[in-house]
Amino acid sequence: MCGKCELICSTNAITVSRHNKTWTLNNMRCNQCLRCIMSCPGHCLTQVRL
Repeated sequence: MCGKCELICSTNAITVSRHNKTWTLNNMRCNQCLRCIMSCPGHCLTQVRL
């Protein structure tokens, strides 16, 4: 919940709410560059293929 993924996202696809302790990914905006995953200091994010 540090918000680094939100800051590093070049398409503004991630929204972090520290107050609600949630984060949201807008799939329509995400270009799957994986910068959010690589920059996460806590290794909280992963990519899952559906």
